[in-house]
Amino acid sequence: MIYMSTERSSADIFERMQGHGWSVEEYLRSSLRLVDMYSWLEDGNQAYAETPFGSRLCPLNTTDLQIALGKFYEELGGGWSIVIFDSLSTFISTLGEERALRLIPSVVAKVRQHGSAVVSLTSGIHAESTLAQLHSLFDLIVEMKIEAGEHLERMLRIAKFRLGSHPDRWIPFQILDQGLMLQSNRSNG
Repeated sequence: MIYMSTERSSADIFERMQGHGWSVEEYLRSSLRLVDMYSWLEDGNQAYAETPFGSRLCPLNTTDLQIALGKFYEELGGGWSIVIFDSLSTFISTLGEERALRLIPSVVAKVRQHGSAVVSLTSGIHAESTLAQLHSLFDLIVEMKIEAGEHLERMLRIAKFRLGSHPDRWIPFQILDQGLMLQSNRSNG
């Protein structure tokens, strides 16, 4: 699995995973690659670099992005099955819609070249035309939102699943040390 993050550095993801008691080193040795597409925003360094936690790259440098994806494919023995792109909303707001929608198809094409599925997390805040483009590219899109009421309530839904039908309803969830816990199957819009 390749996890491409536009919201957190790979070091932050590593720390969070360790905080949940996961053996991150084992995952990194075998089946997980963390791609930090966030840190360049903080320090302005657009150079590709290997880190103890994964790779750091600037998505604006499409050559480095393509090389890195090819490198991960070789490292994982051609066996990646899922590439998670988190989050489209952050990526689009950071780069601007026009630029992001030019870059995303090249990433998806490289992933598809190796027969892998592409998953994305998004907040679903985009224009209908943008959502239509994204739906045409990804195999699975999970939308997340937070509703404010008496208490903040986190919700998710499957916005697209290429391999079959899916319910189109918002499901409340909590984030626990063990992972996500779905609270119910009640319909909410």
